[in-house]
Amino acid sequence: MRPARAVTLLGAFLAAVAVVLESPWFWWLGLCLLSTAVLGAAYAWVAGRGMIVQFELGSHGTASPTGSLPTDWWPSAQRAQPVFEGDLLIIKFHWRTNSPLSGAVRLTGDVSRDPVVVSLPAPTKRMSSRSFRLGSARRGVVTTADWRLTVQDPLGLASVNRPLEGRHLAVVYPAFASLRTYSDQAEAFSPTMSTFQDDIEIRGVREWREGDQRRHIHWPATAKRGQLMVKEREYIRQPAVGIFLDGRPSNLEVADQIARIAASEAFEALADGGDVALWWPGAAYHRPGELSTLWDVLEVLARYPLGDPSDDLPHGLIAAVAVVESEGPALMAVEDVRRRAGNARVWHVGEGELATDTPVNRVGTRWPL
Repeated sequence: MRPARAVTLLGAFLAAVAVVLESPWFWWLGLCLLSTAVLGAAYAWVAGRGMIVQFELGSHGTASPTGSLPTDWWPSAQRAQPVFEGDLLIIKFHWRTNSPLSGAVRLTGDVSRDPVVVSLPAPTKRMSSRSFRLGSARRGVVTTADWRLTVQDPLGLASVNRPLEGRHLAVVYPAFASLRTYSDQAEAFSPTMSTFQDDIEIRGVREWREGDQRRHIHWPATAKRGQLMVKEREYIRQPAVGIFLDGRPSNLEVADQIARIAASEAFEALADGGDVALWWPGAAYHRPGELSTLWDVLEVLARYPLGDPSDDLPHGLIAAVAVVESEGPALMAVEDVRRRAGNARVWHVGEGELATDTPVNRVGTRWPL
């Protein structure tokens, strides 16, 4: 809390002059200025203590790829509505005061390292709201940091600053799309539902639960019991497609494109009834079954290439995909799966040639492909 320096110094100067000249007029003028500065500081302090500020992140789905998803693929009510790269981000502020005093409000801080400065009208007892556009979303975690609340007295002579706690606002998912329209290889490679069903044994039926997919409904049991029943399945051998990513993309554009293609491959595998295993050098291996929905996969890929170190490699895969910029552990792992299972392909997001016998699709960083 800091009163306006000019008013304070001028009041002190006039008070000193009054002592030297023994002039009561200078004394009273200096005292009035000092009193105004102190009262302004006290006003701002009281007004600042009663301020309540909240903010939330929303988005306008201008680039969302979810329009063609089946209804039962949409996230449950417990999960926030998805935000995808390219969506228009909107931050919404809510503010009010519990104090009998109020003043102009100013908020400064960073949203994912982008500076934001917001001026708000003086609050009332009722909650007020205002929205601001932040621009297009980039893949990753949207957080707030270094936010400060500044409240001024009505004359603008003094203000009080209060830090606000940083928050995790949202996770921005990578875009994805069906790859079958891009390459004939994608159609031929993708493991079919029948491939996965060879590794599944039906143990019985149970009541439908939120998150169960429509294709697993057991219709005869549903008709007999009068409520939705689904097949209780057990994997004899976990059928999964391993998706291996480059651990050190050279820049953010390459990393974004790798994440998009990996998300698209996961989308294809899950749509065909299989599971997905994700791995890149320096990240923990996500085993088949851990990423049970598309949203689980997108949550991981939003943070790529960050991850917890792990030396584990996927095993027991029926197919593998490498999405790489250059040769490395991911390409070697896919070569090993190709020799054992026969199903493998590579997406090359980069220049030059890759020393591999596995079929390669060469792409740049432009999206859609």
